[in-house]
Amino acid sequence: MRVMMVVVAAAAAFGLAAAPAMAAPALSEQTVFYDISGSTMKDLVDELRRKGPLDADGKRYDADTRWTVKWNYRYQPKGDACRLNTVHVSAEIKYVMPRLADSARVPADLRQRWNSYIGNLKTHENGHGRHGSDAAREVEKALLALSRANYTGITADADTTAKQVIAKYNKLDIDYDAKTSHGATQGALFR
Repeated sequence: MRVMMVVVAAAAAFGLAAAPAMAAPALSEQTVFYDISGSTMKDLVDELRRKGPLDADGKRYDADTRWTVKWNYRYQPKGDACRLNTVHVSAEIKYVMPRLADSARVPADLRQRWNSYIGNLKTHENGHGRHGSDAAREVEKALLALSRANYTGITADADTTAKQVIAKYNKLDIDYDAKTSHGATQGALFR
């Protein structure tokens, strides 16, 4: 339940290839858990406040999603134009989520409340993850559509284009958190 921190990595590989090549971006997702212990609502809330992941400003949240989009490409001059003809894009999405360390110690009604909260928290964080995968797809599409009159500057144009797409999805993450109060309106609030 936080604003995304997105790392942009760009690499250009130059060379010749016969025809434009497009494949779906490679997506990898990973979930890392941190353990929460306790047998009362207060215990669990205190653990979330103490152990939740930190954002860049040092603010703690119950969960965190970070995505990274990387791209590389090849271009080929063709007649009076130059196009990117091989584009490879990948997105890495990492979720950090809380997990009950010893759910047997938690009373059934509180455990049920926790499970509902975790489901809602996952829904919220998956929204951030979708922004990462959507950004990767849009970067790929934008790069494959890029062309110039000659090869001079095509790498700068390609990287600028990709970074503009990333900026768009960073803003979507910020707006998403503002609209949902970091997931609270989606039921991702355990208090």
